[in-house]
Amino acid sequence: MSIDNPSGLQCLKAIFSQVRRGVNFTALLTKKIQEDYNTAPESVLLKLSADQGLRPEQTEGLEIFSGYGGPALVQLKNNNWVVLPQSKQFAEAEFVAVFDPLSGKEGVISVARAQLLEQFSGKAIIFHNLAQVDSKKQTRLTSFIAIAQHHNTRIDIREIMHEYAVGEEEVKERHLRHIAADYKFKSKEVKLSWKKLEKAGTVLPCIAIKRSGKYAVLCGMRTNDDKLEAVLMDPEKDHTADNRFIFLSEEQYKEEFTGKLILLKKIFSLTDEEQPFSLRWFIPEFIKNKGIFGKIALMVLMLTIFSLIIPLFFQIVVDKVLVNQAYNTLNVLGIGILIAVLFNTVVSFARSYMLLFAANKIDISTATKTFARLMKQPVDFFDNVPSG
Repeated sequence: MSIDNPSGLQCLKAIFSQVRRGVNFTALLTKKIQEDYNTAPESVLLKLSADQGLRPEQTEGLEIFSGYGGPALVQLKNNNWVVLPQSKQFAEAEFVAVFDPLSGKEGVISVARAQLLEQFSGKAIIFHNLAQVDSKKQTRLTSFIAIAQHHNTRIDIREIMHEYAVGEEEVKERHLRHIAADYKFKSKEVKLSWKKLEKAGTVLPCIAIKRSGKYAVLCGMRTNDDKLEAVLMDPEKDHTADNRFIFLSEEQYKEEFTGKLILLKKIFSLTDEEQPFSLRWFIPEFIKNKGIFGKIALMVLMLTIFSLIIPLFFQIVVDKVLVNQAYNTLNVLGIGILIAVLFNTVVSFARSYMLLFAANKIDISTATKTFARLMKQPVDFFDNVPSG
């Protein structure tokens, strides 16, 4: 069935793709849902959102955006819908980030607030379960998500709070261990002195426990004016994109933190291509080329069997041919051994060729991945690390 104006459903699908990745949105659009959407789009959008626990609310006017910072569906005067990923901008900023599924442009675009106001119909749908989370109240969860994102694991704090029924109170340590395990992280609490922190580069970043009972991310250590400083990202501190870190001396660190750390280690499967570089990194490549290596193994087995033919030939010649002077048998054996030698040569060439082909294929794949990772590094990385 055709939908007259699918912009609202497309906008809701975009929101679901960020906060409800496990939901097959297309499967939700039954024939009845599509029929209802053509007659009452707002009701269908509210129902689909409520079924996924987003706690939607239909609002009118701009007042709601001054206190709400999550994503919102906004209806324009032409009845099209757009998404405001950071709807608080609509009340404060000069420009507003907008996702318009009918604009023909991929991703979010920036629109002048005055221009958006002219097109705004006054109707919007907000989602209470997608409102911005106060990181000062959820320091432990915020710290865990920051470390998970460092390990290329995409997690949304609001999705976690919904799935694991996390309230406004700080998540318990046992609860965090359960969440970490579900996202393939192994956690362990240890206590490290200041001297040990200097040599703890391999376990950083980790979660540092404050004396106040709150948590922060210990990102690493640095030397400043011949003095060692701890580099931290504290959810309780207000920061900007250019000033995300705080730097504490030994005295300041000991005064504010207990010295206890929650170490987090990403658990990779054998076939995970995102794992750190090691011999395990080649296992996915071997699995991808298992057909070629299977043929190589078969050829090696055949060569091993053929290597036994020549000793057997001489044994038969000595035991049967020479004793009985059976020259016809000798001729037959000679032709057979000649065929075996030729076949052995062909199989050896094929094995060497396929082994070289597989090795070059893995080499190209590894070089491509290495180059891709290198190009993802920030410019500062090349200033500090010689990459050749």
